[in-house]
Amino acid sequence: MTNPKSHRGTRKSLPLLFILLALAVATGNLARQPADVNAAMAQTGTDPISQDPPSAAGTAPVSVPEKQWLVLPLPPEGAGISRMDKHVTLAFSPLTNRVYFTGGDYLGTSYRQETWSLDIAERLRHPDNPSAGWRLEYPYCGPVGAPQPKGPDFVGWTWDPKRNVFWMVPGEMQPHGPYSPRCPGERPDYSGDEDGTQGPKLLFRHIMTFDPVSRRWADYDTLRPTDGQGSDTWSSAYDPMTDTLVRASPSHMMGIYNISRKKWTHYPLGRGVEIQRVHWATDYDARRIFMIDPVNGRLHRWNMDARTLSDLGRIPGGPISGSFVIADKGYCVWDSSARVLIHYRPYRQGVFVYHPDEKPPRWEATDFPLAQGTPAGLKVHWNGAAFDPVNNLMIGIGGEGSDYIWLLRYGAVTSPAGTS
Repeated sequence: MTNPKSHRGTRKSLPLLFILLALAVATGNLARQPADVNAAMAQTGTDPISQDPPSAAGTAPVSVPEKQWLVLPLPPEGAGISRMDKHVTLAFSPLTNRVYFTGGDYLGTSYRQETWSLDIAERLRHPDNPSAGWRLEYPYCGPVGAPQPKGPDFVGWTWDPKRNVFWMVPGEMQPHGPYSPRCPGERPDYSGDEDGTQGPKLLFRHIMTFDPVSRRWADYDTLRPTDGQGSDTWSSAYDPMTDTLVRASPSHMMGIYNISRKKWTHYPLGRGVEIQRVHWATDYDARRIFMIDPVNGRLHRWNMDARTLSDLGRIPGGPISGSFVIADKGYCVWDSSARVLIHYRPYRQGVFVYHPDEKPPRWEATDFPLAQGTPAGLKVHWNGAAFDPVNNLMIGIGGEGSDYIWLLRYGAVTSPAGTS
């Protein structure tokens, strides 16, 4: 829902915006930088996060058919994630019953710093309004001195039910230069922290938390190269039983981060296994994390108790080609209601469902129809996904020519089973 307060603040600050723009042009700060409505909001001195706080969410799931894709257009610029490209990371919060999006590339630029959320039920109640259910949780440039991540691309983004916060774990992060607008006081192409004296306190490759109620970021720890054994990773998972974070690294190690001690322990994965820069699908009931190695075309499972990795066999179609970026290929999400793994094979090569608890486990090739009224010629394509257990819906966000939200209810809720 549009916030009238933030609109009033923007109109009142327009003269100041013109002055800032003139100064930026005079000093060359806008060189090679596109216009950006979300970055401009913070430069005018407004605070888009001082909106109405999240209200209590309902628990009744929406009514949608099973095994049919619901395809909804993304909102216009400024109302949510728009002109989607890639690398946005999604996660669900049971505290607010919303899906939260952070980092990635959209609006024609890279390393976006906003955090957005979407109420799926609200969006479905207004199918003809692309902006319905979307909310800006944190702007591209926050208030002066306030901490926030600097230049997040694909990052770890995982819910902590103990503290009721998200953990943001680097992750690919990049300084801003020719590819994205800079915040006030931000140095171009500077791979380091900003002090927050002129603009937000942008923190580079820090482990941080985001509180969806206060809608504020907090710094927790610095990710040192010796801790993470490299920074170019994607997924992380919070383990509520051990109060740790699970994060892989490009050096074929699995890192376990003890939150209270702020200490990493690393476990070898074996040479040739490429699961460090892909989406993970965590089954918390059976304490296992599924990961697809797109280079070798294999499905793997991380045992959260034994802290070992198992090769579960070949994925449908084998190795995935089409991009030299590993992070752009191993897409999957865990459906905790139907207790299946949903894997999308880029680019537009189909959706496959893995049943890990059947004897023997099996892959299912799907050809689910698109809902009536879907634009002609579309094929399923998403490059980021999460699962909403309240509404029993997988949500994928499209990109690279697919400016849509993709929703799927695979089946009914089933009881947890043992690890296969």
